[in-house]
Amino acid sequence: MAATDLQLVKPGRLISLDVFRGATIAFMILVNNQGIPGNEYGPLAHGSGYEVTPTDWVFPFFLFIVGVAMPFSFARRLNQTDGQKGSIYKKIIRRTILLFALGMLLNIYPKFNFGTWRIMGVLQRIALCYFFTSLIVLNLKRKGQLIAIVVLLLGYWTLMVLFPYPGKGPDPWSFSNNFNDWLDRHILGPFMWHPYEAELKSLLGTLPAICNTLIGYQAGVCLLSQRRPLEKATRIFVSGTMLTVLGLFWVYWMPFTQRLWTSSFAVYMSGLGLLLLATAYWWIDIQGHHRGLAPFIHFGSNAIVAWCASELLSSTLNWIRVIHGGESINLHVLICEHGLLPNMSGANASLTYGLCHVLLWWGVLAFMYRRRWLVKI
Repeated sequence: MAATDLQLVKPGRLISLDVFRGATIAFMILVNNQGIPGNEYGPLAHGSGYEVTPTDWVFPFFLFIVGVAMPFSFARRLNQTDGQKGSIYKKIIRRTILLFALGMLLNIYPKFNFGTWRIMGVLQRIALCYFFTSLIVLNLKRKGQLIAIVVLLLGYWTLMVLFPYPGKGPDPWSFSNNFNDWLDRHILGPFMWHPYEAELKSLLGTLPAICNTLIGYQAGVCLLSQRRPLEKATRIFVSGTMLTVLGLFWVYWMPFTQRLWTSSFAVYMSGLGLLLLATAYWWIDIQGHHRGLAPFIHFGSNAIVAWCASELLSSTLNWIRVIHGGESINLHVLICEHGLLPNMSGANASLTYGLCHVLLWWGVLAFMYRRRWLVKI
């Protein structure tokens, strides 16, 4: 990391957490801005069916990171208010509403068709996970928090398998007929996403997703504790190993898929998150290796800005249409198939297009970071 960038990091701040967040949001921008749909390299596309690719790691990791950061934020505010929780609840409600509203704005932009306005989305799920995790950790002690994780994971399994909804089929994990989709159709109606995108936007899938955030919170508590740094890293790494194995073992009773955000998937992804966090904490904060981390610090410092701005740009490029060769096409297609990338293979063109998005926003975020324009929600 450049010395000037490192000097801007507040003393005592976990650089590894910023790097983990930044790497996650940068990869999220990359995989969500592939140039030619269907031509992506395999790891840069969501897994089909019960397959899981690195792209499927991104959203669970972001929810996990939200949880890791929460103990630091709550501890600072509790110290400022002598342990009074009133101001924290106000911030929680404010942040939840802002995130949810931003997500709904992204859903309706740029056509503003209120008849098909989608209610759920990426930021909406983050908002709900943040809200319910906050309520749990502020009102339950550690044992109660762990019990809440178990109840949410098993509760999701119970509802998916045992709830007797009309038209229930023999396979509770069918992508075309499951309780998850039935609940969305009856609550959200026309304001729901296509069933194939339910892994990011369903109501019931939020239950195990909350566990990703709750488990991240437990890791944050460990990092905030007075234990020796190496002991913290070891505890988090061992916990990650146990959860990863448990998630894989649970596959024998529950399918492993992001499309339904099953409990086995939530546990497995939390385990991977813990392993990566422990490794990053040991390498960066304990061993002091900071070289080459500046791009991730820039993305991590304004993660929500990076996500929202990239989504707005992508939607704009898909919306604006031009005439090329007598045919009306959008700017996305013009760039990928007729403009900058016409002579590349499909996969290379898609990857190049995504990397251009990442580089563009890295430049913007680096400019903001060095002027300390940090947008907090």
